[in-house]
Amino acid sequence: MVISDEKHEPTLVWMRAPQQARSQATLDRLLDAAEALLDEGSFDQLSVQAICKRAASSVGAFYTRFADKVALLHVLHERLCEEAKNTARISLQPELWDGVPAAQIIDVMVRFVVTEYAQRRGLRKELVRRNGIDPAFRARSIDVAADTVGRLSVLLAQRLPELGAGHDPLKAAEMCNRLMFGVLDQHAVYADTGPAGIVVAEADLIDAISLALVSYLRATPVRRS
Repeated sequence: MVISDEKHEPTLVWMRAPQQARSQATLDRLLDAAEALLDEGSFDQLSVQAICKRAASSVGAFYTRFADKVALLHVLHERLCEEAKNTARISLQPELWDGVPAAQIIDVMVRFVVTEYAQRRGLRKELVRRNGIDPAFRARSIDVAADTVGRLSVLLAQRLPELGAGHDPLKAAEMCNRLMFGVLDQHAVYADTGPAGIVVAEADLIDAISLALVSYLRATPVRRS
């Protein structure tokens, strides 16, 4: 949702799925365990036994719910996509951003998404790989992106006078989405150190992506305190 701090600057908060019924508690623990383990090692190194141990569950309980660990990854991705769409639906309501300049919207979104990627880097890294080889993962990711782009385009359409001449709101939102997630997907793969051996801090990543998007939109940059 969008909230306001003491400076009345809008921020974004990731919307977790509603509390599950008790019958779903084991499933949630298995998913959470797998996601946590992905931050410690690759998916190929991940074992069903390790997931069950981290989840304080049994191997039998795992196979009651999943055919294998790839099936679990599908459910984990479905949960992530559902949460992402719910976050966008609640957070990007136009009335919540009334009076907020386009560049500030971009800045808030970039800071939020970069932080979320950092918190789930292991999962994000594996999803980059799966999107390239599995149509089911790719279709879900495209669906989430289309939803977010559509909502962002509405906000940009309300701020056309702030943007450079000739911008189509939907195309502009699409390009912002591609630029931001293209960089973040690569960052998830390389981690903090890229191919040139340079360490990229989270703050530097936020600044670079925000500047790229605001420059593309030709909007007035945000002045940070």
